[in-house]
Amino acid sequence: MSHLTITICGCGNGAHACAALMSLKGHKVNIYSPLEEEISRFRQGYEKNGGLRMRFGSGLLSGLEAMDPRELAKIETYEGLQLAAISSDPGAVIPQASIVFVIVPAFAHGNILMNIRPYLNRNSLLVFLPSRGGLEFQLRSLVPRVQAIAFQTLPWSTRIHSFGEEVLISARKKSIQAAAQPSHISNLFFHQMEELLDMEVLRVKHMFTLTLANVGQIIHPGIMYSNFKKDHRQRFTAENKPLFYQGLDEEGGRRLGAMSDEILEIARQVAKICPDVEPEQVPHLREWLLTSYEGQIEDTSTLQKMFVTNKAYNGLRSPMKEVEPGVFEADFSSRYTVEDVPYGLLVTKSIGLMAGVATPAIDEVLQGLDEWTGYNYLDKLANVKSISAASRLPEVYGISSLRTLAD
Repeated sequence: MSHLTITICGCGNGAHACAALMSLKGHKVNIYSPLEEEISRFRQGYEKNGGLRMRFGSGLLSGLEAMDPRELAKIETYEGLQLAAISSDPGAVIPQASIVFVIVPAFAHGNILMNIRPYLNRNSLLVFLPSRGGLEFQLRSLVPRVQAIAFQTLPWSTRIHSFGEEVLISARKKSIQAAAQPSHISNLFFHQMEELLDMEVLRVKHMFTLTLANVGQIIHPGIMYSNFKKDHRQRFTAENKPLFYQGLDEEGGRRLGAMSDEILEIARQVAKICPDVEPEQVPHLREWLLTSYEGQIEDTSTLQKMFVTNKAYNGLRSPMKEVEPGVFEADFSSRYTVEDVPYGLLVTKSIGLMAGVATPAIDEVLQGLDEWTGYNYLDKLANVKSISAASRLPEVYGISSLRTLAD
């Protein structure tokens, strides 16, 4: 592959990883964010370090200091990975980019699209890592003539170690689903993504299938609810912050499985009206884990054990907020809630209502999070106007039935 000019929108974990990996491949890489303070912090770290440092290897996310010396010796380290530009000016980094990666939470997609829209052209390719629910509605509304590829999930398990300086990647998924809008764009774009990301890209017919296949909407809200169901105000010290994925109990694992079953039934019902939706491409959570983390899961006997024994999840802790000096509680304002509910689970719940599918497990999670956070998502679903600026519910875009969804 010839060297490309790539602009990455965002400065989070995935953006750091993508920038480092694309630079390592020899591409010209730009970083863009509309947030000047964020860009300034990134630039400061990058210049201080003389480039990006990337470490790649299993177990990294538990912390370098916690790793066994023998495992630490297996870590691949790359120093001085160079970027072409770090900018808050879209006019400086968007027009010349042949690929624009958008790697920000779903609630930031609209702002990014509004900022870069004047600088896109018919040859531009937007790539969303990941898409989350309802992206297809937002793209039609804001950039209807732009080519886009959306991925089901982030390709890597990754965390920033030092902002603008160092990123840790503990695992790369074996394969990942993606869809295009318009749906007929050439397979060459998907082959290009496989080369860039070093993984198999499984193309699905329509981006709406990814809305239903979005496993983040199950995993993140489902685990947040399950892990803190007994006491959502439990307090922790900095040293005993609970594990997230590996803190899941058997009851929580069964709940995630039930949520996945409900989404599969929604997909089957939607496909009866919307022929481009492929229910066979909406994997059960168990199937997704086996495919994505092949060889990294030690015990596949139950869904709970698949999470607990997944090496890619080693050391990842629950999102926490400091409520007193040195005292922490679960942070229900993290993206695991504010992204994966209104831009994921609530979108699917809305579609389930249109399809007439009962969703008791999904409802339990939504009701629990509603009570703990005061966000009242289920109430807002009944009054779409109250959430129209903070969700991608189909009703926000004038879609109120499966018939209109199919149009």
